[in-house]
Amino acid sequence: MFAQLDGHSGAGYLDHADCGRGQITSPKENNLMNNESTAAGQGAHGAQGQDKTVTIIVNGRPKEVEKEKISFEEVVLLAFPGAQLQNPDFIYTVTYTKGHNDNHEGTLTKGREVKVKDGMVFNVTETNKS
Repeated sequence: MFAQLDGHSGAGYLDHADCGRGQITSPKENNLMNNESTAAGQGAHGAQGQDKTVTIIVNGRPKEVEKEKISFEEVVLLAFPGAQLQNPDFIYTVTYTKGHNDNHEGTLTKGREVKVKDGMVFNVTETNKS
């Protein structure tokens, strides 16, 4: 975990896992360290056996997720970060393609999840009933 020390310029990060020594890294070093641990098979959280990072496409934009499965709500929030999931005046529709062989394409509904794979495509639409 890293805490940003300079709130407006991103000048440095404090490694909370290394709090005893107070190690400070630059954002560039932080990215390099994360890339090295991921490349070494450690995953973004540093432990083997964690879910691998896959790139999915949400409304035409690549998004990296560190999960084996993703929920309807998570996909909607990736597409619309300010989504009003609890507001009955907004309806969200999620369809997907390029999924796993046993579930290649379909519609994801509220409260459900689907197994993700690299290159999977999600299309999310928001409809306002007003």
